[in-house]
Amino acid sequence: MRKEIGRTNRWSYKFGIVGFLVFITLFIAAISGWIMNVVAILNMANGPITGMFILRCVGIFVAPLGAVLGWI
Repeated sequence: MRKEIGRTNRWSYKFGIVGFLVFITLFIAAISGWIMNVVAILNMANGPITGMFILRCVGIFVAPLGAVLGWI
């Protein structure tokens, strides 16, 4: 009979250290992309209102969209 130690259903046990590092890397990339999106909005503030500007403004409140647009 196998004896279980601790909680074995945690995601870190399922994916291991590599999965954990991939998750942390993607999380940091998403946060930095969102910040770059906000900086791009500040740089575009004096220009004309374009579709990209509107999408970037929406990306402030919809964080996944802002994270992707920050890298574009």
